[in-house]
Amino acid sequence: MRGFPMASLLDGGRLLKRVANRLTPGRSGPAPAPSPAPEVPLQRAELSHVAICTQSHVAGWAMRDGHRAPVSVEVNNEEPALAEITVHPELAAEGFPADAGFLFRFAEPLTADDIVNVRFDDGRHISGSPTQMHAERLRLLTSKLRKGQGLEFGALDRPLLSKERYKVSYVDHESREGLQKKYGQVNDITFVDPARLVEVDYVWRDRLKDAVGGKRFSWAVACGVVEHIADPIDWLQQIGEVLVPGGLLVLEVPDGRLSFDRNRRLTTVAELLDDHRRQLKQPSFRQIYDHISRIAQLSAPQRSTEENRLLARQAFGVASGAVETGMYVDVHCHVWTQESWIECWQEIGWLDLLPFVSEDVSPPLAEMGGFVAFLRRPIDAAA
Repeated sequence: MRGFPMASLLDGGRLLKRVANRLTPGRSGPAPAPSPAPEVPLQRAELSHVAICTQSHVAGWAMRDGHRAPVSVEVNNEEPALAEITVHPELAAEGFPADAGFLFRFAEPLTADDIVNVRFDDGRHISGSPTQMHAERLRLLTSKLRKGQGLEFGALDRPLLSKERYKVSYVDHESREGLQKKYGQVNDITFVDPARLVEVDYVWRDRLKDAVGGKRFSWAVACGVVEHIADPIDWLQQIGEVLVPGGLLVLEVPDGRLSFDRNRRLTTVAELLDDHRRQLKQPSFRQIYDHISRIAQLSAPQRSTEENRLLARQAFGVASGAVETGMYVDVHCHVWTQESWIECWQEIGWLDLLPFVSEDVSPPLAEMGGFVAFLRRPIDAAA
């Protein structure tokens, strides 16, 4: 799942209204009690919020006197730097400046102990700062990683693990140059910033074991990747081939109830098996159509019949074109909840198609919109 892992910057404006209702003009803290009319004119009000903070970036919005307010970001009280301006229609829809959004990308992935400060130009913290919003997710994802060399899949411009702290190699389906060309056409740095893509160590196009030159690794991590894979059984089997016996695979998986997949059916075991028997190498007609016709932001109102009709036609056209031309369309091929994930892969394991045992599956975290699955290669697995 690319782009920022949140339904929208403002959850359809509701978050903004909640904050506006509890802030007094000219102040970035909670009002002590409701009061009739503010003594300070409303146009001087300051409204702000840290919407999200991950290991790679912090984003939110800040405004003063009806205009965007510049903010700076610092980590652990180091030298601050100005955040980028971002534009969000959600803000404009509520009558606020659309360019009041901000985005700051960290030079290195954060650790769980880092503290992020976001301040107005006069040094005062904005609402939600300082923050360690990223900490619980990071601790969970790295809790079982031990020494040894490992792999991170699909890091793009926001790797989970830093090469300064981990012996990690990055794997993707294209080289850095190929990814820059692909995402350069999108022209949206809030989705993927081509200038900040990591250097890809191993390009995985066919067999992973060939891509890594026969090397074996102690662990592997993939955040928001497995749901994009047309044939997850084959994908997991290939990863299993390059992990040592006892090796660990950590997967961050969006929970269908907490993401734009909320209106979609959950993936079944039969679908996983069918995709595997068909040896899918890229999303199928079914997967593309279901994604485009059913996704909906958590904050979005229910669509009208006419909107659904138009979306169905669009989905049919894109999916048909992809099949006819061989064009790759990046979608969520599969949808799970924590419970359905456990049930699916337990049954796949009964069929001896999964080279892992499930060690643990975390409860879903609202901050990350998903759960974490820990899969372990059996100690007695064939070398």
